[in-house]
Order: sequence, then C-alpha cells, then structure tokens
Amino acid sequence: MRGTRVLLAGLALALGVLTGAAAETYPARPIRMVVPYPPAGANDLLGRLIGERLSALLGQPVVIDNRPGANGIIGVELAKNSAPDGYTLVMGATGTHVINPVLYNKLPYDAVKDFAPITLLGSAPIVVLVHPDVPARTVSELVALSHAKPGSLNYAVGASLFNLTMELFKHATGADITYVPYKGSVAALNGVLAGEAQVGCDIIQTPLGFLRDNRLRGLAVTGSARAFATPDLPTMAEAGVPGLDVTGWSGLYAPAGTPPAIIATLDTTIRRVLEEPAVLERLHQVGYERNALGPEAFAALMRRETAQYAEIAEAAHIPKLD
Repeated sequence: MRGTRVLLAGLALALGVLTGAAAETYPARPIRMVVPYPPAGANDLLGRLIGERLSALLGQPVVIDNRPGANGIIGVELAKNSAPDGYTLVMGATGTHVINPVLYNKLPYDAVKDFAPITLLGSAPIVVLVHPDVPARTVSELVALSHAKPGSLNYAVGASLFNLTMELFKHATGADITYVPYKGSVAALNGVLAGEAQVGCDIIQTPLGFLRDNRLRGLAVTGSARAFATPDLPTMAEAGVPGLDVTGWSGLYAPAGTPPAIIATLDTTIRRVLEEPAVLERLHQVGYERNALGPEAFAALMRRETAQYAEIAEAAHIPKLD
C-alpha cells in the first residue's frame, strides 16, 4: 500500500512538472530586441516596425534596447552573452555579421558560431551623397573635384559597411576622400548636414528624407538596379563605377543554443508580419525591399557574402581594423 502511495505521488509530481512546462509555452514574458545602433537609423526603425507587430502576434511586449557603439560590436556582444532562451534577440545587419568579421583583426564574437539566424527581414541599396554646397552633381564630378583639390574632401560614415563601401569606391575610382568615423549613421549624416564632412554614405533609408527635401544630394546607389525609393538616382554602374554591388540588409538573430522550436516560432511569426500589406507598404516607404529568408537560407547568405567581401577587401588592399 505504501509503495502504491509513493508511486502515485511520483506520478503526481511528474504531471505537475509537465503541466508547469506547458504553462511556460514560449513566449511567456517580454522579449528584448537588442538594436546595436542608435535610434532613428535604418536598423532601429526596421526593428521597431517588426517588433510592434511581433508583439501583437505573440501576445508579449517586444522591448527595443538600443546598444550602439563600435560599429555594432557592443550590442552584438551583449546579445551573444545573453541566455539562449528566446527572450533576447538582436537586430543584426550586413555590417555586424558580414563586414565586421572581414574588417576587424579581432572581434568579441563569432558571427557564425555565436548566433542562430532567425529571419532575414529586408535589404536596401546604399547611396553615396554630398552636401549641397559641394560642386559635384555626378560621381565623375566628385572624383574630378577630389583630384583637383587633394585632401579637401572628407567622408562621414557611422558603420563598417559604409566604410567598406567608400573604400571600395575610392579603390575603383581613385578618388581622394578621407575617412572620418562617427558614432552611428544619424551622427554621420548630421556631420554632412553641418558641413563637417562633404561626402556621406549610408543605406538609402536613413538619408531619404534629406534627399527628398534637397538638404543632401544623392549621386548614385549601389546594387544592380535603381532604388524604387529614388528612381532618378543612377546605379554606380550607370555612373561609370561597375562592380560596386554592395547592399545592406537587416535580420533577426538569437544567441547560439536557442531551442530550434523557439527559432521556428519566431521565423513563422516574422514571416506573417512581413506578409502584412501595411508592413510591406511601410518597408517600401523607407526604402527597404522585403527579402524574407528562413534560418538555413539566411545562414547561407551570410557565408556567401562574408567570402565575397573578404575577397573584395583583399583585392582592394583595405587594411584591417584593431
């Protein structure tokens, strides 16, 4: 009789554990989305757009946590060191997960081993732009001006992707333009607006409002086709600089070791968000093109682009950063 009571007690305990586990169906509490760039930049705006709808569909708040600095390294390292339980995600980008591994001698994270890709969200071309007082309306005029007045032009960028883009531009054209680093894209654009630098480079979304009201002048966009947000701007190839096919993308990651079931739940839900007409319209308004890829395809894209940019950087003799 006593043995029967013990057995029943054990079964009750096991049932309680199982019931408790079921009650913790993901997500059971707020989700933190680390954005490794300052507010108001492209990565931040996309994160807030996706986070708002993700919250509505999952039934839990998605809290944006901006952790800018060091070309996104600070925020990405924070996410890497978080528990792999699905409650800390990071809005990675081309810069943090492809370009940083190419440009830096040392990183406090491994872009492949330390993260589980969830969903690629969207991509956009990069625009090279100038302050309106710069007497250059085309790429060729900018290059000619840099040769006519050596050392007089600076370029302001706030992320490693745009630094690489400009260095590739300089390598392809021979332009004499000096790199000036800024803490984030918004700060870099403000530097160009204030005349601290004459040239800027960023994903099309960030300076779009300034381009439309003529406070900045776009010269050309990267990529194989003109951007639907700026159809009057030529591609780099049309402007006489073929091969500069760099684009920027943003995607959601979790720390490595996050359970596959959680990754699948997030991927499925994010794909639903990206199918919503209002979300798609908003993406287009800010210059993004929906480019939803699941975990495996997203990981393959990262591997392919890392190898591609490593070859390009080596061919262009771009020095490694410490």
